[in-house]
Amino acid sequence: MVSPGFQIVDTFSSISFPNLMWDYLHRGFRSSYSWWYPLDYRDTSLLAGNPAALVDHVNLLVCAGNMTARTRGILLDAVSDPDLAPKERVALAVWTAMTCPEGAVQR
Repeated sequence: MVSPGFQIVDTFSSISFPNLMWDYLHRGFRSSYSWWYPLDYRDTSLLAGNPAALVDHVNLLVCAGNMTARTRGILLDAVSDPDLAPKERVALAVWTAMTCPEGAVQR
């Protein structure tokens, strides 16, 4: 695929952005290196017991409903692991959606 928006992407940003998002999803946003603002997962955690509903919700919020069937299947497989805690399942779903092509590209 060719996209003018990806001309600013380099090897550093393609690795650092997903790592930064993972850190934000687990620790929250940081300000002044001393204040942390944790994310509130209460509403989305209600869907953690139903992986399909969680993926559909994240698709709507992060990908504006444009997630392909292939990406949805990959995400559904990832969050269906029964060993994941609810918060981890939600964080993984959001992170994967943010880093997939449908979530990383604005339209």
